[in-house]
Amino acid sequence: MSAQVASFKPGDKVPVTFYRGGKENTLTITLKETAGNLDLASVSNLPEMFGAELENIDKKTADNNNVNGGVRVKEIAKGGPLSRTRMEKGFIITSVNGTEIKNIQELSKVVNATEGNSLTLDGFYEGYEGIYRYPVNLSSKEE
Repeated sequence: MSAQVASFKPGDKVPVTFYRGGKENTLTITLKETAGNLDLASVSNLPEMFGAELENIDKKTADNNNVNGGVRVKEIAKGGPLSRTRMEKGFIITSVNGTEIKNIQELSKVVNATEGNSLTLDGFYEGYEGIYRYPVNLSSKEE
């Protein structure tokens, strides 16, 4: 796989096929260069996987809430995986399955490395105390 990825350059859009839950999935990723390393810059269908519009929080928001970073859920689409939880828009995801995430790229990396369709998202809502935890099933149907 390393040789295959090495044949691309930063900015290239690359299809990646993987198996999750016995199903074949294909994502399109965009490669970027960071300090000489190629990382996943974006996953084009991460919003569809969650059924939500996502954005990285800014440094001021992170500092004000004493976190290293996170991903805000801007909108939740009806019928998507997040709509099947009690999560509300504005939730800031700070960890997935116990792994801290600081931005969308890290969120994508953790989600793609997860076996199966079940995730646990931890985070907070600005202006409210406490950590909230949401179990999420990424399968397309409710079980």
